[in-house]
Amino acid sequence: MNLTPLVVEIALALAAIILLVLGLINSGLAKRINGGAAVLAAMGILVLAFIMPDFGSSVFDGTYISDGLSWFFTLLFLVAAVLVLTGTHRYAEQNFKARWQFPPLVLLAILGMTVMVSGTDLLVIYIGLELMTVTFYLLSAYMDVDLRTYEAGLKYLVLGAFSSAVLLMGLSYLYAMTGGTDIRAIGLLLDPAQNSVIILSLGPVLAGLGSKPARIQA
Repeated sequence: MNLTPLVVEIALALAAIILLVLGLINSGLAKRINGGAAVLAAMGILVLAFIMPDFGSSVFDGTYISDGLSWFFTLLFLVAAVLVLTGTHRYAEQNFKARWQFPPLVLLAILGMTVMVSGTDLLVIYIGLELMTVTFYLLSAYMDVDLRTYEAGLKYLVLGAFSSAVLLMGLSYLYAMTGGTDIRAIGLLLDPAQNSVIILSLGPVLAGLGSKPARIQA
């Protein structure tokens, strides 16, 4: 199996796992090096993604592809990760008691985003979306010196669970109407004149997806 399209995702997962395990083994050491190590890891993965794109390749029977669009957004997400990790390093030291956990959570959020943009199957996209939002739940409630962050995290969790249920309802409708979860095959069937029921089933999907960034913005 050609795993080239998964190089960035594998590297992100390994970096996050290594940083988390390091914190579990020696939290004192992790507090000192996790921030800088995460920045270096994100920069290294960014360079890796930039120099070795493999356009047109796919894995898992075409449910995960590498093309120009996914490559562009992967680079964009990694640049954002470098900026976030660099810009929040001093802030994390001053406001987070368990600051060693913050960098790997950011890397896991980026991992979820990269899975979303490369997936061509509804289930793969949903897995990436939930990986991203679960880390956002934790990051919303991360600043333990302020009790308001716990409220924010709990509200985000409740609203996120509700939006996930609505999204899954729409995806189940699409699966029932089309007999598959491949978004390319579903796109060929989106003819309002022939398949109005499929068009209506996109309502819960758009509502579920739209509520995710709305909660992030709030």
